[in-house]
Amino acid sequence: MRFVAPAAGTWVFDTLGSAYDTVLYALDACGGAELACNDDFGGGRESEVRLALAAGQAVFLTVDGYGVRNGAWSLNATLLPAVEAACFDGIDEDLDGALDCADSDCAASAGCVCVDGTLTSVAPVGAFGSTLGAVDDQAGSCGGGTAEDVVAQWTAPAAGLYTFDTVGSAYDTVLYVLDDCGGAELACNDDSAGLQSSLQVNLLAGQSVRVVVDGFSTNAGAYVLNITP
Repeated sequence: MRFVAPAAGTWVFDTLGSAYDTVLYALDACGGAELACNDDFGGGRESEVRLALAAGQAVFLTVDGYGVRNGAWSLNATLLPAVEAACFDGIDEDLDGALDCADSDCAASAGCVCVDGTLTSVAPVGAFGSTLGAVDDQAGSCGGGTAEDVVAQWTAPAAGLYTFDTVGSAYDTVLYVLDDCGGAELACNDDSAGLQSSLQVNLLAGQSVRVVVDGFSTNAGAYVLNITP
């Protein structure tokens, strides 16, 4: 489907209201280069992409399906208000050293909800749960792009080297740590202790990270997450 932006700004395209597990992507021309692609977004099976477009700029949008899924679809286009658009432009407008969703000014913005839960800021930590039925909305450099995942926020109580592992989990895990919401990947591991994962990250006192418990291939199940200094 061809879309021509009637006004300049950040445009949100989504498949909210669709009846199946969608995939959405945008091209810069018919058969052209891919501008953005998304499978699952916002805790569901629908998709969303955001594009900064000039007035009159045309893009080509494709509503596809995950695997062989298909069905009735909806495609919506919304122009973000200027304030909210600033949370997705990659620019540090207030010069506080934090970009976009990592900036506290954007914490309440739609699309900046980055975690499924928060772990207590102590060490050692022993947490458990299950990725079964969770959304596959994360991927690490070492894997996890096709399995359900759970994201937990954790704040280091003191500066030091911390070990994160999934020893005791009931399936083949992938584990990675991200530098807070919207931040860079700090470390990623697939298999370290058998089929479970282990990695180490140096953190500052008060530094918040996102810990993602993911799975190899499409593996999911009961997990254990340990954090030790």
